[in-house]
Amino acid sequence: MSADNCIAICKFKQGWKVVHCLGIDNIYWWKENGKWIRKNEINPKQLYKIFKNGILCKTREEALQVAKKMWKEIGYVEYGILEIER
Repeated sequence: MSADNCIAICKFKQGWKVVHCLGIDNIYWWKENGKWIRKNEINPKQLYKIFKNGILCKTREEALQVAKKMWKEIGYVEYGILEIER
């Protein structure tokens, strides 16, 4: 059975955010005319939902340290640490 989880980091205006999340591929889904479709671009609404309560860090290096600590606490992370580029 798949855990479908990762620890994701992403740069925002206020700094870097770190989250443990399931289904990170949801950032590519868009709702149009009442139906969900997958595109090859990130949906900012989905990105916000995933990262809104993330841990805020000042630098990428700090975000990676937090992500590594989070991974150690969680134990199993199927997709490791992913950096979301937007």
